[in-house]
Amino acid sequence: EVDLKNDVAVVVNCGSPALKIVKMDGSENEVVSSNTPLGWGTGEKIESQVISLKEVAYLFFATDGLEDWAERLNCGARVLSYRLLEKRQPPGGTPPDDLLILRYKYAKGMSNEELWHPLSRVEIDSQETLQNLVNRLLKGTEKIFSEPVDENEIIHNLAEELKRKSKDRFNDEVSDSTAPKEFTFLMRPKDEAIKLSIEYNNGRKREVII
Repeated sequence: EVDLKNDVAVVVNCGSPALKIVKMDGSENEVVSSNTPLGWGTGEKIESQVISLKEVAYLFFATDGLEDWAERLNCGARVLSYRLLEKRQPPGGTPPDDLLILRYKYAKGMSNEELWHPLSRVEIDSQETLQNLVNRLLKGTEKIFSEPVDENEIIHNLAEELKRKSKDRFNDEVSDSTAPKEFTFLMRPKDEAIKLSIEYNNGRKREVII
């Protein structure tokens, strides 16, 4: 239930995948289920959760079928949902499980094409290279861009942002409180602009427009 007057929503989740709350900058929070699946017990009390919708772009929900289908297609779940909702590109075949995707746009005065959509999120492996990190971020995205993404430009921007003199392994850098721990790859449909959101171990966040 969405309360437009007070900018809040009431969520009741009984064992379904988490509801994702996507902010105007593309960052995400999750509302996980606070109840057991319906029918698992008798006399269970169903609890609801109230969430704020301030600075929220849209709410996103998908059943397990999205993850299962994405795994079969060797791409990320959010990349697949973007293909289905934004590009209208059915990948062919049928999902291996029941599939429901729900996106509720809440941003006022903006079209869906003007919003940032997270496509992938990866945590740093201390033994990987920047090239491998970028490969994981871009996995399955080649079908949603009009022109190929310049991987070298992304690597260059990452190296500059992280003040790296080389593009080799992260090694001990990730143990530092000021080191990056998570990267999110986002896209804006209107102009196919892309950006990287970097979260550091100390909670700081930075954005790099590619």
